[in-house]
Amino acid sequence: MKNKSQVGVIFDLDNTITCNDTYLHFLLSFLKQNPSRLLRCWSLPLALICFKIKIRDNTWLKKKFLGAIAGGTSKNKIEAFSTQFIKAVVEQKVRGKALQEIQHHKQSGHRLILATASFDFYVEELGSRLGFDTVLCTKSVWDNNLLQAEISGDNCYGMSKLNKVIYYVESNFDIAYTIAYSDHHSDIPLLDWADEANDCTVITPGHDTTRKHVEFGPGIAWNGHAHMLEPVIDQATLLALLNDHAVDFIRFTEAKCGRDIDTLDFCDFPCVWGMR
Repeated sequence: MKNKSQVGVIFDLDNTITCNDTYLHFLLSFLKQNPSRLLRCWSLPLALICFKIKIRDNTWLKKKFLGAIAGGTSKNKIEAFSTQFIKAVVEQKVRGKALQEIQHHKQSGHRLILATASFDFYVEELGSRLGFDTVLCTKSVWDNNLLQAEISGDNCYGMSKLNKVIYYVESNFDIAYTIAYSDHHSDIPLLDWADEANDCTVITPGHDTTRKHVEFGPGIAWNGHAHMLEPVIDQATLLALLNDHAVDFIRFTEAKCGRDIDTLDFCDFPCVWGMR
């Protein structure tokens, strides 16, 4: 029997390491560079409503957004865009304290595992850039080198994420002790499973105090300011814009938030909270 002595440290990505949802950020940034694809987004307001009233689940919504905004794009184009996107995330969106925590575990000789529902076409390289040994993520589907609105296997979310982590830990390395970091309620199974759980959410009334709480704080400063703003667009306005005035959507959003659309966080789009 192998002697298990390794410590495995599992990090969630979106809003744990980064100060925003990277999947939404990726899609909106891609849409900004390819505005003609706004015409393909006409059905997304209905998709959001179906998700909100629980007719459809997170995985279905994720594929709908992928197909509308980036579906059919060549692998070369996605890879080129991902390269510049990753650079922007590392420079502008990573929480300083989270990066310090990652580096601390790395220097301690721990095995770093990034477990995220985000897609492999950008998150595998992002994980490598951040120093992770392994990236467990949602896998994309390609047909003739064109991106499809599908997922290969399971969406790496909730229990599916936990199952991927368990399989990796039990099958690949001699990990004897696990430490997990996450901000999201869908990762409660992961936090409950880990030997040591670090809850990265902001403490609220009724907060689970049985887990260790850590706050990584706002993102890396950009032009002297961290990217943390309160929501400024209500759901009805956003839905109306997407449905009736798609061409004006980007300019209106930028004007309301006072920032480029590719710097917006999930909190700026209340109608799509939970699309992770």
